[in-house]
Amino acid sequence: MGGLELSRKVEHDEARKLLDEIEQTEQTDWDTIKGLFTAMYGHHKAEEGIVFPALKGFDQETNDLVERLITEHNAWNSAMSTMIGEHKFDRPKFLVLKVLF
Repeated sequence: MGGLELSRKVEHDEARKLLDEIEQTEQTDWDTIKGLFTAMYGHHKAEEGIVFPALKGFDQETNDLVERLITEHNAWNSAMSTMIGEHKFDRPKFLVLKVLF
């Protein structure tokens, strides 16, 4: 496993842990939610800036996958930033976002 691949795996594992922690908590821990958003936003931007451009042009199926992932990233980032900005945790929406991840 290369360095970039290992880094992505570690980031995904850490995000899954935070997602589970947020889901299992009754009270809204805004520090954890903000931490998850910050980590995932950076992760998304890295994927979109490094990984996705390397995949584009491979074939149409891969191009379609990259476009779908960018759309999912944008939806995820928008929904989480709205929750944080409004300081209103939407558990059903969060659970959908968790499935997207």
